[in-house]
Amino acid sequence: MHETVDRVSNGVYPAGSTFKPVTALAAMETGKLLPSTVLPCTGSYTVYSEFDGSVSQVFQNVDPYIDMPMTLPTALAAS
Repeated sequence: MHETVDRVSNGVYPAGSTFKPVTALAAMETGKLLPSTVLPCTGSYTVYSEFDGSVSQVFQNVDPYIDMPMTLPTALAAS
């Protein structure tokens, strides 16, 4: 008998990957992003505090050496 894998509950995926399409949809619905918008994809992204300009959070890319512009479809396909 051939058993199938329930990819929803048994798949092993990086946690952020499941949220990327939801975040992208929210950005498009609020008008902050179009599918054709080109954004830089780098090894990290730094968020600064709006109050004093200090570093609030640094997000690391899984590939620390990446440095290229991407559109939303390209970014989702590469993630």
